[in-house]
Amino acid sequence: MFRLIIAVLLLSSTSAQAIGLGVGLLEQGDNRLIPTYTLKLESNGYQLSAAAAFPSFGPVSMTSVLISGAQRFKIPLPLISFSLGATMLYEQVLIKSVQKKAPSSDSSRAPRRFGHNLNLGGVLGLHCNIPLLKGVTASLNWEAMHYPAGLAVLYLITGRR
Repeated sequence: MFRLIIAVLLLSSTSAQAIGLGVGLLEQGDNRLIPTYTLKLESNGYQLSAAAAFPSFGPVSMTSVLISGAQRFKIPLPLISFSLGATMLYEQVLIKSVQKKAPSSDSSRAPRRFGHNLNLGGVLGLHCNIPLLKGVTASLNWEAMHYPAGLAVLYLITGRR
């Protein structure tokens, strides 16, 4: 899945007017900030961005990939714009069982559990582009990506007692 996402981004980069690589922070609730790697392509007022994070917490390791497509809109403030669009979140969680093992046991055979999540949602962003040199721009971005709680949210909203 991750290789497919990178391939799509690289193929679409041939018509991009701006390509950006960077680092960011992904907040996963309760003020947990996780470092991310980002790739952003911009062309004709549209942007395609991807962010990937690979946090580990003891026996739990995660892979989070966020892809968003948005349209940028100018506002009457210099250097500042906002964006509105759609986003996709793919998460994979691997939990290794913590067991007492005999010294001769193979740790690669430890029981594991997987979890996969795929969510679609919306993105709203605020962007500040500061020109540094000819063709080089520093970009500060804040993007809020919102995802519904899954199909259960439809039941909660439309369900009756």
